[in-house]
Amino acid sequence: MRKICIVPFSFLVTVIVVAQKKLPNSKIGKNEIEITLLNLRDDSKGFIANKRKVLGGEVVYRLSWKKYTKVGIGVLVAADYEKLGSDLFGYGAVFSDVTQFIGKRQKWSVSGQLGHGMYNRKYEFDDSIAKGFDKYAGGMYYSISVNYRAIASKKILIIISPFFSLRNFRRTTVTEYYSPPSVQKNKEIEKRSGVGLRFGVVL
Repeated sequence: MRKICIVPFSFLVTVIVVAQKKLPNSKIGKNEIEITLLNLRDDSKGFIANKRKVLGGEVVYRLSWKKYTKVGIGVLVAADYEKLGSDLFGYGAVFSDVTQFIGKRQKWSVSGQLGHGMYNRKYEFDDSIAKGFDKYAGGMYYSISVNYRAIASKKILIIISPFFSLRNFRRTTVTEYYSPPSVQKNKEIEKRSGVGLRFGVVL
């Protein structure tokens, strides 16, 4: 079974290596669609448990603006979790994208993303002193990445992108105290940052 898996993988690697030398980069100066899977691990000093993970995907559509620059819009759809299968919440973002290419073949680039996240999470509590809840909603989303593109064919590129991201969450806490009776409401921004990896194709 291992030999059966290794043969096609080795062939794929050989084809990609040869393509880097022979094929031109067909996306230079043209519009493109990038489809990637992503895995992110971030950290926080706030109420949410530390070291949460994000697993999902992105689709970005880019327009060629200048010879070495493209601008676009994208959508991120993912799951936010501490352990896969438990404590799972959906996370999404809509963002703008600016990519600056490096070199004549434009296989290297740097990208920046700025947008707004979508999130809905609520924790309720009730004890002998008070009851209430902590509610989280999406805030601003930022990402910076360094990208490498391998030429797979005349029309398809393979991309790998290590990235750093910052996610903001709008936290609302409402606490109802029993004695003396009173209600306290507090709003704040909780920041979560971390590093991740994107892998996919450019069409």
